[in-house]
Amino acid sequence: MEQSMKKTLLTTALLASISSAYAADAPQWNQLSIGYVNGTLEQSGSSDIDLNGAAISGSILLNDSVFLAGRFESTSGDINISNRNVDVDVRRGEFGLGYRYGVTSTTDVYAKLSGIYYEVEASLGNISAKEDTNGGQLEAGIRSMITPNVELGASAAYIKYSDVDDGEDDNDKNLNIFAAYHFNDKWSAGLGYSKMDDVHFTELKGTYAF
Repeated sequence: MEQSMKKTLLTTALLASISSAYAADAPQWNQLSIGYVNGTLEQSGSSDIDLNGAAISGSILLNDSVFLAGRFESTSGDINISNRNVDVDVRRGEFGLGYRYGVTSTTDVYAKLSGIYYEVEASLGNISAKEDTNGGQLEAGIRSMITPNVELGASAAYIKYSDVDDGEDDNDKNLNIFAAYHFNDKWSAGLGYSKMDDVHFTELKGTYAF
């Protein structure tokens, strides 16, 4: 009886220790994601443009706190103008340096400074027109493992464009929220939503942590 009790206590302690260690896992920063993107480009005075495409993103820690992060996204759609179909392509890219801080064993806050690129191209047959700009983005956010398998996150960014046409606003805001389910310590699936002044996107993505 005593031996059986010792085995039970040992097993319980071992399971508790494993569960506690797993629940304490912080959000992963060494990761690569590929996603399907669906969005809407809001057009003043004309119909909105539905966009579909793909995105690739990733980040890597340089030490316990500093990380590099990048993203490239390409989407396309079309709009009917005077009974003629105009193809529209939107491409966005960013690359930056960030700093993460663990406020608890399962929650990180972070700040990131990035260079950005934003391009819109419209084409009709052999005729095309393109508008692009670049600039900087300052982002602050939070990521938290609310359970051993479920992660929630949100961020807000201020964007300053360095090359825009006269009369156009040279700044923007980007709000992001996401949820991810971690199947194990390597693979997860996530759903995110982002909103800028004239465009918003929903993304379904798969992520590999390394």
